[in-house]
Amino acid sequence: MNTGLTTLFTGRHVTFLETVDSTNSYLSQRLSQELLPEGAVVIARNQTEGRGQANERWFSEARQNLLMSIVFYPSFIGYQSMFMLSKTFSLGAYDGIRSIAENVSIKWPNDIYIGDKKVAGILIENSIRNPQVNHSVLGLGINVNQERFPAGLPNPVSLFNVLDKKLDIEEFFCIICNALEKRYLQLKAGHQDVINEDYKEALYRFGQLHEFENSTERFFAKITAVADDGKLFLKRENGQIERYDFKEVRFVI
Repeated sequence: MNTGLTTLFTGRHVTFLETVDSTNSYLSQRLSQELLPEGAVVIARNQTEGRGQANERWFSEARQNLLMSIVFYPSFIGYQSMFMLSKTFSLGAYDGIRSIAENVSIKWPNDIYIGDKKVAGILIENSIRNPQVNHSVLGLGINVNQERFPAGLPNPVSLFNVLDKKLDIEEFFCIICNALEKRYLQLKAGHQDVINEDYKEALYRFGQLHEFENSTERFFAKITAVADDGKLFLKRENGQIERYDFKEVRFVI
């Protein structure tokens, strides 16, 4: 599985599972019992209870996609800066996918889009030991070779749908691990300014007037910034600037 890896540690220790409820849950349970090396990965061919942000379900056809969780030990990050990890990991996934596909972006806070459709989801679960992050479990689901999706899913797409060809999932795994580690080491070296700028440039619909929806209304606004804590700044047509937390506002697509 390591053929094509250029990493120092990410993806060098791999646990394969045929079926699991959730790779994040499995890896978190393992970490409660033993110390795993940084960059250790759990890969499942099938997930029965895949999880996304805010307890949403992540659907994936067995053996067709990349379903994995990775542990990192970012003790150099304080808990106040946890959203930097979200930026870093989403950029890593973005970089890897963009190396083989076009029109890739990061939909705030950390979904990966191709055009107006979702190709990958990220779930980051942090263990805090004040004042630092003790460990982070990065869950990543990427639609790779799946051809069709169940009715009712909002706007899924796979790399197969876009590229019209099947990918070698093991080779793609190496691409993603290489890209994730590069961004992680960039963060560890203190290059937060680069990560902040690259994240802004990669943001889906940044600076463009589009329709959004909150709990009471639909409105047009532009994304102007993302705060250090991850909150989204929107500027309405009348110039009013509003700040939204996760799940307080929705993109109308």
